[in-house]
Amino acid sequence: MCQTRALRQEMRVLAGHMEEALIQRPVDSIGALSYGRIRPASQAGRIRPSVSEMQSMSKYPKMIVVGVVMIVGIWGCSQSSSGSPEKIKALEAKVNRLEEEFRSASSARDQVRKKLAEVEQEQAQLKHEREELRAELKTRTEERDTVTGQFDQFRKNLKDLIGQTEAAIGKPNKPAAIPVGNPKPNL
Repeated sequence: MCQTRALRQEMRVLAGHMEEALIQRPVDSIGALSYGRIRPASQAGRIRPSVSEMQSMSKYPKMIVVGVVMIVGIWGCSQSSSGSPEKIKALEAKVNRLEEEFRSASSARDQVRKKLAEVEQEQAQLKHEREELRAELKTRTEERDTVTGQFDQFRKNLKDLIGQTEAAIGKPNKPAAIPVGNPKPNL
């Protein structure tokens, strides 16, 4: 609240100052305020120039200083020598050396790109072969499992047949004794 009152008070003071400034400002014969123009004869006795007259007068020295600085700068830049012949030869040699290095680096880059393309192609081919081998391995594993299952079924059926045959003969499940070694023939 106090701040708004203080602001209002300051605005009133400023408005009063503006009114005083407008009243004190000279008016020309047409009735317009005179800003930096030649004063009418009625105001010839006034000693102090207006603010706008002072501002327009102070711009000219600044513009002159800026112009002189620009001219001196341009002159200084034009006076610099482009270099001695030895320096020019050294720079040309450096440029030639850098161009050679660039060419060699460029050719090396191209070779590396070729090798990279070959390696990527080989990698794609190996991936394709790997997929084919996986498919073949899967097929072979299925075949092995099928043959193993058939063999187990065949063995089971064979045991059943042997058991049925022995039961039909009525003999016990004792294996026949086979002599080991060389038998001597009877003479």
